[in-house]
Amino acid sequence: MMKYLLNPRLPAPHPSLDFIVTIPAHNEESLIAETLRALLIQTDPAGNPIDPDSFEILLLAHNCTDQTAAAARAAVRGPRPAVHVIEWETTAIDATVGAARKAITELAASRLSSLNKPDGIVATTDADTGVSPEWIFQTRREMKPNISAVAGCIEVDFTGVILTTPAITRYQHDYETYRRLCSELAAKLEPVAHEPGLRHEIHTAASYAVRASIHTEIGGIPSLERGEDIAFHRMILAAGHLVRHSPLVRVSTSGRDCGRVSGGLADALCGWTDCARNDGDYMVESPDVFIRYYSTRSRIRKRLETFHPESIERAARLVADLRFDGFSYREALAILAEQPPVELFMEDLETARQANPLQRPVPFRDAKSYLEQRIRPPVPTLHGELIAFSNTSIR
Repeated sequence: MMKYLLNPRLPAPHPSLDFIVTIPAHNEESLIAETLRALLIQTDPAGNPIDPDSFEILLLAHNCTDQTAAAARAAVRGPRPAVHVIEWETTAIDATVGAARKAITELAASRLSSLNKPDGIVATTDADTGVSPEWIFQTRREMKPNISAVAGCIEVDFTGVILTTPAITRYQHDYETYRRLCSELAAKLEPVAHEPGLRHEIHTAASYAVRASIHTEIGGIPSLERGEDIAFHRMILAAGHLVRHSPLVRVSTSGRDCGRVSGGLADALCGWTDCARNDGDYMVESPDVFIRYYSTRSRIRKRLETFHPESIERAARLVADLRFDGFSYREALAILAEQPPVELFMEDLETARQANPLQRPVPFRDAKSYLEQRIRPPVPTLHGELIAFSNTSIR
């Protein structure tokens, strides 16, 4: 069995360290410098630099055949914050991003443990991703005492991926507006106590942070060929912990057409970019279906505030009304009888929804117009970039 905990010869962690950024990198020579530069200029909202001794970066260049490690070292200016570039060669069976992410996050958790900082933060991002200037500050701020993990929002950078034209720019802006309207309406229809205000639905390794003690408690990130980040998120929910999906914690990730792992964000973007190139109709579920879904979720939440037999029975009937595969009345009743963590059950509902065919699909611009009339919120433009609010980016 493979031992995932790395044992590189690293300097002892600084006593002020409480936040470690982990990055697995495989053949990212062309992008890794920009990724690191964004991390090296972290500030608070007033523009004051974050204490460079309070965080460090662990970069694992695994099975690289290019100059990723050299490019990373060249991008580092000065000793603070500490940037540790580790080169790792593994066998073919272990040469997956899941194995690399497991190894580097276990190293991070062990360094925080050596400082006796169970509430220290182990954060993940990707080698083709640039964090926002306040990423560390906002992650720390969102990690309230009742929160065990913070999932960030992803902006997708299409630079160099699709030919930018005025039509495509309008398409991006319209879709960004549509998703923001959906996010606001979902928050109104289904208020969640630990997710005040706006939230999103994405929880991937491009921006995910967890307390070191929780990481250790659940056994770390699973070593999977794909989907290790989603599996890790589910493990946290299954243990009864709460995750904050904050729109203030933001990263920008590459919108390259060819994803490194099948089923990743790049795959989900293919259909969208095809429509953007041709100014076509990207189909989404009808707004009335969207409204019914989130209204029903809110009613289910209220029933599950207590797991009394009558509440479980009523919740199971509401679930069955959604008509998702695997969630008939009898199936829902059997699941709820086991009293699963509420957030895990709600996540399972969302997974079932994503797996379902679109109900009464409509062009997203029609849906956008309807939601604008219903909500009419001010929607700021975020540099013309598309924002992913769900783990499949867009439905």
